[in-house]
Amino acid sequence: MTSFVNRLVTVKEGIIETTACIVADQDTLAIHPAATAYAYYLANEKGSPKNTILTYMSTVSNFLTFVANDPKLRGFEDVEDVHVRAYIEGVILKHIKLSPSTANQRISHIENFYKFCFERGFTEHIPRVYLSESAKRILDEQKGKASSIDPYDLPTQYTTEAEFRDLCSYITAKRSYESSRDEIVLNLGYLSGLRAHEVTLTDNLTISKIEKAVSRSQRENNDGFEIHIMGKGDKSREIFVPEALKRMIQRFLAGPRKNVPGDLLICKNDGSSLDSEHASNVFSSAKKALIDADKAVTSEFWRKNNEKRSFHSLRHSYATNLADFCKKNGLSYKLLADRLGHEGDGRAQQTLTYIHFAAKKRGDAREADSIATRIISNVTRYRTNG
Repeated sequence: MTSFVNRLVTVKEGIIETTACIVADQDTLAIHPAATAYAYYLANEKGSPKNTILTYMSTVSNFLTFVANDPKLRGFEDVEDVHVRAYIEGVILKHIKLSPSTANQRISHIENFYKFCFERGFTEHIPRVYLSESAKRILDEQKGKASSIDPYDLPTQYTTEAEFRDLCSYITAKRSYESSRDEIVLNLGYLSGLRAHEVTLTDNLTISKIEKAVSRSQRENNDGFEIHIMGKGDKSREIFVPEALKRMIQRFLAGPRKNVPGDLLICKNDGSSLDSEHASNVFSSAKKALIDADKAVTSEFWRKNNEKRSFHSLRHSYATNLADFCKKNGLSYKLLADRLGHEGDGRAQQTLTYIHFAAKKRGDAREADSIATRIISNVTRYRTNG
């Protein structure tokens, strides 16, 4: 069986470095001229990043392997519409079973490869890349299910503890008071699930309320403390501030915040309230600094998910972690709904989204499938009733 592979190489000529990707037959090492030329074009004319080049050329190599093992084809230049469709439907959709978004990316990669080959004279025609109506329906159904089950794109939004620590280390505020305050701001999102505007809402996090809550938790011999805040739509809910964040707040109050007037925990250095966008701005500036520095261990993940992640991603991460905590400790998922402030059928749907993602993340396929079935059933019922 013929198999094509690709290898990314760096060629140095004097002080000039050129990135190239060589596509060759795995057994004979014979280079595929058209595919290798396309890889060079991506790297040195389009300026594509290395990861993008490897992704594109992996698709091209797999497709060329499929073509090479079809006894009716002499080479990729003989490929017709029917062959491309057979590869997409037989390999991408049925055998590999890629997600709709990934399948569409693979289709685009093949289209762009053939456009390049036609323009450069490697082939005399461009095969039409299309799907049968049944395959289109399958993709549409899968896409609909995926968006129903995870409308937030949680794999992109989810921030690991290591990634969060990196983010905090790139807070841009320089003064002790402001940097300590903004570290608490980010932790309120990641560890307590606050929305951006809830962090600076004047009645939510007052020092007097926090001190009472801490005293109550100490009397009850509890770690951390619970406190009521006003959330979305002026709805009250109880949030939990874990022990690590409680200590961070206490150090802040005893140190940088000690001589600042007023009762607000999160405020300007004169005690006045901050803009409702402050938490979002802290997140955005830290994210930009992290990516620009390009030194953090997890900076590649931040670059990859740059456009998707916002302060609200911290709340998504909190919800996912809490869903996992509930499962592992035998607690009712009602705790998750209560902490997030989810009420009613529509809001319950959001809670299920986090439970589903947490199950997938820890490899619990049985629960993930069960929750996915409930979500899809609920969406269908709401649409029918609506």
